[in-house]
Amino acid sequence: MRGTMLWFNEEKDVGYMLTDEGERLAVTGGSFADGMKPKGRCARAVVSFKVTESGGVRVASEVALITEAEVKDVGVLLTEEGERLPVSGSGFAGGLRPKGRCARAVVSYEVREIAGASEANEVAMVADEDCRRARRRRMSAVR
Repeated sequence: MRGTMLWFNEEKDVGYMLTDEGERLAVTGGSFADGMKPKGRCARAVVSFKVTESGGVRVASEVALITEAEVKDVGVLLTEEGERLPVSGSGFAGGLRPKGRCARAVVSYEVREIAGASEANEVAMVADEDCRRARRRRMSAVR
């Protein structure tokens, strides 16, 4: 599974992460694979992990920080208001990610808040034919 770190306190050796599905999980220093704990600020760092149960509570285990080079499925979309929203591969509706270049593609999306930051979710590509129809409707409404 994948998720993002919310925070990790090196002194207390504990922190929290958010799964791509929106579940908040506790993370202890011993949960990190090969003892590779985050150093300094780690909010929004991408991680891979497994979910296990400890005392009836779901926790993250085998947590591994994913380097920027490994994060290939993260992009940004520009809203009509000019706001830039990050979108991860898991943020695409039905797992249907765009193929090749998709700059200037029209999409529909929802905004979700994670740890005080906004990101695009349920992103769906709008077919060219649907875009033309929408433009025609707007233009004919203006006349």
